Amino acid sequence: MFTGIIEYVGKIQSIVGSSQKRLSIDIGEHVPDIVQGESIALDGICLTVESYTTSSYTCYASPHTVRTTTLNSLCVGSYVNLERALLPTSRLGGHFVTGHVDTTVSILEMTSAGDALVLRCSLPPQLQCYVVEKGSVALQGISLTVASVEKNSFTIHVIPETQKQTTIQYWKKGDMCNLEVDILAKYVDKSCATRQSRITKDFLVEHGFWR
Repeated sequence: MFTGIIEYVGKIQSIVGSSQKRLSIDIGEHVPDIVQGESIALDGICLTVESYTTSSYTCYASPHTVRTTTLNSLCVGSYVNLERALLPTSRLGGHFVTGHVDTTVSILEMTSAGDALVLRCSLPPQLQCYVVEKGSVALQGISLTVASVEKNSFTIHVIPETQKQTTIQYWKKGDMCNLEVDILAKYVDKSCATRQSRITKDFLVEHGFWR
C-alpha cells in the first residue's frame, strides 16, 4: 500500500527484455535500508525488489504489467517516480494507492494558472464513475486532486512543490501516464451494485414493501 506522495526520483540504468522486463534503477544515496523482496512503486506500478546495491536496485515486470502500463515508454536515462510501501507509523499525506494501474491515459493539454500547472487528461468511459471533482487519482504514482471532470477527460492543478519533487517537470502534451483510480470508490461501487441486485419485486413483497 502506498500514499501517492513521491519520495525519490530515480533514473533507469538498464532495461533487459521486451514483452517482460527487468529494470535497474539508480537511486543515488537515497535508500540506505532497502531490502530484497520489498515493494517499491515505480511511476505508480508496484514492483518487487529482486536485488540491490548501495545506490541502485533491480525489479521484474511481468508481460501483463508491461502491456498495461507505461513501462514500454521507458528507456535508459528515463526519470521515474519512486515511493516505498507505507509504514503503519507514516502520515497518510495523499490517499490509499495500491500500485495496481487501471489504465494509461494521455495528457491532452498543459496550461498554467499562476504557479500551478493545469493538466487535462483523457478518461476512459469505464472509469468515469470513479473520478469525481475534489476526489483523488494517482498519475504516475503521484496522488493528485481532481479539479474538474468532463465527459471524456479530467483536469488537475499541480502545485509548484509537486512539480519540483516529481517527474511532472519532464512531462509534455501527448505523454501517456499510468492512472490508478481511488480503490475506495471501487469498493463503494461494487457494494452498491451487489446490494441493488438483491432488491427485486419478490424481495419487496416478502418484506412488506410491496402489495
